[in-house]
Amino acid sequence: YVMKMEKKEKMEELLKLLDNDERVIKLKKLKKKLFLDQELLDKVSRLQHLDIYSDEYKELKKELFLNQDYVEYQHLENEIQLLILEMNQRLKKLTNERKCHHENY
Repeated sequence: YVMKMEKKEKMEELLKLLDNDERVIKLKKLKKKLFLDQELLDKVSRLQHLDIYSDEYKELKKELFLNQDYVEYQHLENEIQLLILEMNQRLKKLTNERKCHHENY
């Protein structure tokens, strides 16, 4: 029981560190800002329904990447996903289970 409590406390500590990471904070701010941009949201939505080889898809993708906030968001999201992947690999070695999730970011 004591070991389980220590493990839980360490996990909470780890998640708190992740929540306070400057990349996560920046990502959350950018996400809020991007969600207020209806034109951008419409483009992202349209993009999801297009054939990735179509000219329309390619043009829309170019338009999206002209938005610096969108580019930064994509970059940060990738960095955080890689960080979480690394954390999960380390946690799995230590505990044989996967505990860190990134749905909230």
